[in-house]
Amino acid sequence: MCLADVKQGDNVVVFGCGPVGLMTMMFAKHRKANRVIGIDIDDYRFKFAKMKFDVETINSKEKDPLEAVKLLIPGGPDKVIDCVGFRFPETFLHKFERALSLETDSPSILNNMIHMVRKNGRIALSGDYVGYTNHFHIGAFMEKHLTMSRGQLWPHKYQKHIFDLIKAGEIDPSVIITHTFSLSKAPEVYKMFDKHENGIIKPYIVPDSVYLAY
Repeated sequence: MCLADVKQGDNVVVFGCGPVGLMTMMFAKHRKANRVIGIDIDDYRFKFAKMKFDVETINSKEKDPLEAVKLLIPGGPDKVIDCVGFRFPETFLHKFERALSLETDSPSILNNMIHMVRKNGRIALSGDYVGYTNHFHIGAFMEKHLTMSRGQLWPHKYQKHIFDLIKAGEIDPSVIITHTFSLSKAPEVYKMFDKHENGIIKPYIVPDSVYLAY
């Protein structure tokens, strides 16, 4: 939320309804955003996001996100936040280039964000990027006078503020925990999480001795 500088009254779009995306939605709501829209492909994540944070959702398998957001927010949202990252090339060209190691990161979501956000808006990258990308729409980025901020969690900067909010009861990050498992099940759980199986959104892993006490 600090990267995106979400303010009261902003219209916000979040790519990804996984743990990072859900926390982003939670903080957008906490900052009194006007509308929060989540984009993903999993129905169970949509249901969870709506139930916990009362957000709107778009299934990018069923609708073009650019066109769907244009109908919901004419002129474009104030802030668009990527909570997915580089791993999902949408076109044959990027799949081909990644297969030949001509690029490491797909710019598909980033380019969608550039075209989606309003002029003079802001985009933020919380999803991870690791190397280099091709066909970044730098012209559209410049002509729309956009601001981009990026980076993963910087706990030393934000932890006191977050802990204060938790202690005050203003936010509750634990709401995204959907399953609890013992440490010995961790490899199996990670595979389920990676494949989006069994409705897992955020598993909580505890030592086996503690798990037996649940």
